[in-house]
Amino acid sequence: MSAPGIVRDRVPPIRRRYPGTHAVAHRTALINRLRAARSYSLVTVVAPLGYGKTTLLSQWVERDERPFAWVTLDGRERSSTALLRRVADALHAVGVAGESRRDRPRDGGGSSPERTLERVADAWAGVGKPSILVFDDAHLLDGKAAAAVARLITVTPAGSLVVLAGRALPRLPDPSLPRLRATARLLELTAVDLALTRREAGAALKAFGLSIADAELAELLDETEGWAAGINRAAALLMNGAANRRNGTGVTHRAMSEFFRDECLAALDPEERSFLRRSSVLERMSGPLCDATLATAGSAEVLESLDAMNVFLVPLDRRGEWYRHHQLLRDSLRHELAELEPELLPGLHQRAADWLEQHGDSAAALQHAYVSGNRTHFFRIFGTAALSEYARGRDSDIQEWLANLEDDAALSTEPPAAVLAARLHAHKGNLAQAERCLAAAAAGLAASPSAEGDVLTEANITLVRAALCANGIDAMLAHAEHALETMPGGAAWRPYGLLLQGAAYALLGEEERSAAILSRAIKAAERVDSHDTRVLALSEASLLAARRGSWVEAEGYLLRAFETGRQHAVDGHATFALTLALSARSRLRNGRWTEAQWSIAQAQRLLPQLTGALPWLAVQARLELAAAFMMLRDARAAKVLLEEVDRIFSLRPELGRLRRQRERLAKEVAAIPPSHEGQTARLSRAELRLLPLLGTHLSFREIGTHLFLSRHTVKTQAISAYRKLGASSRREAMVQAARLDLIEGPADLEAVSS
Repeated sequence: MSAPGIVRDRVPPIRRRYPGTHAVAHRTALINRLRAARSYSLVTVVAPLGYGKTTLLSQWVERDERPFAWVTLDGRERSSTALLRRVADALHAVGVAGESRRDRPRDGGGSSPERTLERVADAWAGVGKPSILVFDDAHLLDGKAAAAVARLITVTPAGSLVVLAGRALPRLPDPSLPRLRATARLLELTAVDLALTRREAGAALKAFGLSIADAELAELLDETEGWAAGINRAAALLMNGAANRRNGTGVTHRAMSEFFRDECLAALDPEERSFLRRSSVLERMSGPLCDATLATAGSAEVLESLDAMNVFLVPLDRRGEWYRHHQLLRDSLRHELAELEPELLPGLHQRAADWLEQHGDSAAALQHAYVSGNRTHFFRIFGTAALSEYARGRDSDIQEWLANLEDDAALSTEPPAAVLAARLHAHKGNLAQAERCLAAAAAGLAASPSAEGDVLTEANITLVRAALCANGIDAMLAHAEHALETMPGGAAWRPYGLLLQGAAYALLGEEERSAAILSRAIKAAERVDSHDTRVLALSEASLLAARRGSWVEAEGYLLRAFETGRQHAVDGHATFALTLALSARSRLRNGRWTEAQWSIAQAQRLLPQLTGALPWLAVQARLELAAAFMMLRDARAAKVLLEEVDRIFSLRPELGRLRRQRERLAKEVAAIPPSHEGQTARLSRAELRLLPLLGTHLSFREIGTHLFLSRHTVKTQAISAYRKLGASSRREAMVQAARLDLIEGPADLEAVSS
């Protein structure tokens, strides 16, 4: 529909600034949402410049049968009377209410602002049919004009709407908005709602005649956060060949800085511009953090004011405490800071690092310390924080920190940080890097004068040597025990030392001694929140208990290991592969076939990271997983794991009883019957479900009744299971299944039905 008073084709701001660069995205989902807004009195569409607010409303006009009275504000509506006359004209123009300017009496003594307001309010309240009154650029409303709009909102008739669209909400008299929220008569659309979806952004680019790969489109949406102006600018750059397609979509600070400077930030005073520019070093901002970083005061009030102005600050909570910059704005501000005030950067980052470290955000503090160039500060934070962050499952942060360490020639000057890096590298499967960092730690310790903490650092170096197990299990045990003798009782690495000592004794066959030490390791790790060490110690204890046939005890340790790993997000560590392999065997033993398959899949995903850097653990995990495949009669998968074990043995041949365990397992795998007629020899889920029932007195017909299968189906599955188990009878099959822990051994084999 079309009606006088509606500037339906009004050009959005981005088109005015960049002629020829605007492609309209069709906002079908949002328009449908607005068309269905029949129970509200007010709709607010509030977002920074360039989010397509006016474009959205213009498309809404085309799709809604209700008349639209449209008032575009220009900042001169300080007088409520002037504004209300424009409202009356707009209502009259679309034929829903009001009087024309020609019919309106001239101002005189009887036409007070209050009388004008009541006359227009009465006209709006009595519109003849559901209508929509739009105030575009509503952020320009102020004073009595805003109060007049608030009065119109209160008398909006059922089925009609007042729409306020702008860069910020106008200051309406309290409690207008809270009351509308409380009574569910307010629909609020923000930048989050107006951000273009993948489909909408793709359609906008196609309007330019552009088609980009899905990966590039995803990158563009990530850079722009769905901001329509940014997407349009990127499209213009791509069309003009200014973007390097090999390096992504090319939306950079240089492409958008002019727009931000001249349009988005033009209304800010120099102090506000400076605040935004200098705070751009921060990933996220709060008042206290900005005060500390910028060496100023009152930042909380500045953030609140900037948020109200909608200058591309993104709130991170509902309390108005934490914010971040829009990514493109932040890029532009950082470039401006580097050009205008480069001398401030080290100090800004250093003060940010100090505040973040004091308030427990070690990850962010480390990054700022590194960028500031203060390597001593960086190493100190790394040495105190990285281990606890690793224990909490913060793998991505750890990887980034380790990369920074690798590039720094000063590593040997900080032995505590270097030995920690060696341990973390070993647990990530990076043997070469672990050995390099360990060598740097040892060299740094030897070169530095005696200092407090040297004894503890030397003990930690010895523990990493034990973990790397370069000279066999005997040397592993000797290193672990020497380190434990020299380090204080409450040392953070003591649980790790107990774990290594207990694992070494187990691999040397001293199981009782190992069990006692692992119990101490579990308790010590729990006291210092060393969750990854606790999981590994629990898994080793479970393995020992299972080897003794103490299944209930083994299950208890394993359940605790699983719960700890999940709760503290260390179930993604490579070392969790042992826990998963043990879990697979346990679940197969208890008939939980689907869960066992999941454990196997997850263990296989982690195993590539569990390498010869921790050879004893890498072999343990592979042998336990190979045993699970043997239970399933999957010889091929088991042999692949045994080949991987052999490669680790070629690097570290002296691994105690693990070599004998490998030989026994290899013989059992070799005894698995070969596949028949191209079919896998692996036990199927149906066959695994059948095995426990075959160990009873039930006949095939009775088993079929229990499983809702025919006797013929049961017999076919049973014969297939016999063959895979290398048995010629039901009784022999049950003996073999019990030996493999697939079922509990029948109390009386003579009672097994033939």
